[in-house]
Amino acid sequence: MKEGAFVKVPRDIFISPYFDDPVMLKLWLTLLLLARFYPEEAEGITVERGQLLTTQKYLTEKTKIPRGKLRSLLEKLKEDKAISIVTKDKKYTLITVNYYMNYISTNELLNSFKNVEKCVETS
Repeated sequence: MKEGAFVKVPRDIFISPYFDDPVMLKLWLTLLLLARFYPEEAEGITVERGQLLTTQKYLTEKTKIPRGKLRSLLEKLKEDKAISIVTKDKKYTLITVNYYMNYISTNELLNSFKNVEKCVETS
């Protein structure tokens, strides 16, 4: 997780059904914050921007949401098309936060492009 990075939370979260369920809101915000900002290789798997490679055990430990409840909340997010889930190697779960670009800071994105430009200039 990049230090000093942040995500945007739209004001319409107040009218979202997730807002009325504090456990769901906690999980949703956790997924947004854990999603990769830069593509990265993890456990031999390419994790793209807006994705996270995780396990249910890790998410349970991080959020303190019981595993059964976690599974049902992840399924609800999947049904709502908020996330996509792919199981990798029967060990990891690759979660994609759909429309991730809507949740990241415009400044973060601009800084990302500036860093890429600097790398290209020095090459």
